[in-house]
Amino acid sequence: MPKTAPTGAYSGRLSFEADHDSPHYGFHTDLDGNPVVTEDEGKTWRYAEEGDPSHFERYHQRFATVDGTANRLLELQLEHGREKAEELMREEQPHHFEVQSDDPHFDGVLSDPDHIAEKITGHTEAWA
Repeated sequence: MPKTAPTGAYSGRLSFEADHDSPHYGFHTDLDGNPVVTEDEGKTWRYAEEGDPSHFERYHQRFATVDGTANRLLELQLEHGREKAEELMREEQPHHFEVQSDDPHFDGVLSDPDHIAEKITGHTEAWA
């Protein structure tokens, strides 16, 4: 007898398939290991159909990854050691080590009025 999708809120316990080798990797599953999906943030659940994206695939559409300077420095340190990493970072991203000649602050620190600073950086000197 084929399984039918639950109606209304899925009241059974959920688990999560974290085995990379499983065909259901990244899906929430029922207690029997059948993948289930939600399209309304968990209010209702249904059994997954062919082509349904996993939880991971749905989630990955909703976030951005920022690859920061600290990450790059760590990568370089692991690959080249601390001293060489700093040297390479100075070449790649010199603005993190000294003010650059094309920066308006090159000749000294500027103090922009709050209404201008807010547009430049989103920050002001004002205390709220």
